Amino acid sequence: SGNPGEVSTRAKRAPQRTAGAERAGAFTLSCCLAVVETFPGATVSNRTDTLFGRLVTPTGMTDRPAVQAVSPLDGRYARYTEPLVPYASEQALMRARVRVEVEYLLALADLDATPLSIDDDQRAQLRAAYEAFDEADAAVVKQIETEGYGDYSATNHDVKAVEYFVREHLPEGLDAAQWIHFGLTSEDVNNLAHRLLVKPAVTEVLLPELREIRDTLAEMA
Repeated sequence: SGNPGEVSTRAKRAPQRTAGAERAGAFTLSCCLAVVETFPGATVSNRTDTLFGRLVTPTGMTDRPAVQAVSPLDGRYARYTEPLVPYASEQALMRARVRVEVEYLLALADLDATPLSIDDDQRAQLRAAYEAFDEADAAVVKQIETEGYGDYSATNHDVKAVEYFVREHLPEGLDAAQWIHFGLTSEDVNNLAHRLLVKPAVTEVLLPELREIRDTLAEMA
């Protein structure tokens, strides 16, 4: 509808969209992904993992083609949201939950009120459960949740699956299974885990993109 001349003018302007405008669209999608857990279907390049201070090569958790994606975020826009995989994917959330459970267990051991003692070597072994957490570990957690694993029946509960995963990584000789998740609710774990993920996602991915867009728009002004 409208004046044919105006329609023609709009059509001529369409191909003139700038890279800055496209980046703005990609940034908007990234903001959405920061609060939505997805399964991006693309491999992400090596980047410094600020959550655990090491270089990682995160990978997508599905090989489905884009046309079979649950949403555009993990489908045709996956190339834009790739940098957020270490912070917004289910694998990232699993790893952060493992960190919360491990560090909480260590904190309990530091209390005089608990008959729990964990030496330095055992602490290092426990922390390795999240520091070296990879796609294979994520698959184990998912199997515990959905199918069962070893002596564990399917939990049908994502946080309980993480609890059992930590049990499987207790150092030999450490009798601490009963203290894992002691006194916690699932939301206690989730709140802390999301906090560990959102901050680096904002500082390492979203803010640099936003600043680049700002600079691009300033140059265009």
